[in-house]
Amino acid sequence: MKELNDFRLMQIQAYYNSHGSYRPLMTDKARNLFYQKTITYSVRNKVVLDLGAGLGLLSLMAIRAGASKVYAVEVNPVALQALEKLKKEEKLDNLEIVNKPSWDLELPEQVDIIVHEMFGPFLLDEFCIHALNEAKRWLKPDGKIIPESFGFEFKFVDSENIGSIEYLNSISKFYDSLMQQGQTIIEDTMEDDGNDWIKFGPWNFQDIPGADQIFKGSFKFIKAKRIDALWVKPYVIYGGLRLNFIKTKPERHWGNALLRFGSYTVMEEKTELNLEFKLDENLTSFSTRIDLANRKNT
Repeated sequence: MKELNDFRLMQIQAYYNSHGSYRPLMTDKARNLFYQKTITYSVRNKVVLDLGAGLGLLSLMAIRAGASKVYAVEVNPVALQALEKLKKEEKLDNLEIVNKPSWDLELPEQVDIIVHEMFGPFLLDEFCIHALNEAKRWLKPDGKIIPESFGFEFKFVDSENIGSIEYLNSISKFYDSLMQQGQTIIEDTMEDDGNDWIKFGPWNFQDIPGADQIFKGSFKFIKAKRIDALWVKPYVIYGGLRLNFIKTKPERHWGNALLRFGSYTVMEEKTELNLEFKLDENLTSFSTRIDLANRKNT
């Protein structure tokens, strides 16, 4: 367990080694709007735990929405420096910065709500399930987790439909200075017709699927289609709101993924395609098994 926890700390510091590393998150309008709405409707007069607080944007949202107390839990030195500056400059007396990993977390009280955003490109690959399981001992029995559930959708695509976009969103003077205003983000984007998604989930973060469970889904192609990749679309839900981790217009999110086959396959009309999805033993990534029977290689 110590080796796993040491790797988790190394991963945090390696992936987020500068303020600019947080920029794709800070400038993601869809993500920030989702959290602003869910936090605003939930935290008034509540004690909040911001797990993996980063530069403190979600903590700031909670305080401005009327939370009585916010514990910002973070271990990355880069983020801790920004949190201290944010607390001082915004005079956030009810923000307490906790420099402890989730597995060693100690708080003076139970919390009403856990807010978290520890999602990598494959949603679970930043050990968010582990961190939540470790932090949940500080959640009241009737407490809530924002977001509360997650799932995945898969789609077979022709990767030649992928393009590139550049965009930049400004946020606040404080964060603009940290994020090196003027820096450009390059991301892939893909048009989506909304059809043929294979659905898995959603699952509650308090009752996650086990590593030994296999989930199956299938669909039939409406017409002949050339494919060479599997498009993965993770999503999270809280209440009636859903955040898709995709890079399609108008939603340009930093966290979707493409799994490539390596060669093109032509799927004939009415061909049924099957997919198995399984979480690994660490609950941080998934494996897929694709049944491509009745295919024509090109």
